[in-house]
Amino acid sequence: YGCSSLSSIPALDTSSGTSFYNMFYGCSSLQTIPALDTSSGTSFSEMFRGCSSLQTVPALDTSSGTNFDGMFRDCRSLQTIPALDTSSGTNFGAMFSGCSSLTTIPALDTSSGTSFGAMFSGTGRIASSGMTGPKYSHSYATNLLIQSEIVTIFTNLGIAPIGTGQTITVTGNPGAAGLTGPEIAIATAKNWTVVN
Repeated sequence: YGCSSLSSIPALDTSSGTSFYNMFYGCSSLQTIPALDTSSGTSFSEMFRGCSSLQTVPALDTSSGTNFDGMFRDCRSLQTIPALDTSSGTNFGAMFSGCSSLTTIPALDTSSGTSFGAMFSGTGRIASSGMTGPKYSHSYATNLLIQSEIVTIFTNLGIAPIGTGQTITVTGNPGAAGLTGPEIAIATAKNWTVVN
């Protein structure tokens, strides 16, 4: 934390690490990260938060991860994220918040997730998302999703718990206004309310 002038990281033995919380928080000059053994990691919360110059992230073994809260928050230079195993993840709050250059969300299994607050807040350029299985409210508002990409998002939604008022928000995307009744029904059939 507070490593704002650090521009590179040496090779690190992280093979026994379980918490990567705040590991690179505020490393605003860091452009790349070395390969890391994160196979024992359960918390990736705010791992790269504020790494505003970070352009690439190496492949990470996140298969044991449960907390991804704010993992890439304010990584304004990241355009892509590597494939991550998030199948055990429960907290995805603000995971990509402030990632204003991010264009694509990889195939993230979020079927165990219970918290998605502000996951895509302040993004703006997301044109596709491969996220699958979410059952709780989240928003892609004001991004670059065309109609077919929104339909893919609806198709990949999990079944929301009945009577809990879960919403999928797609307002402010180029494809939102043209959504048809049958397309919206893909989401509503799974107990979602569509906000478009």
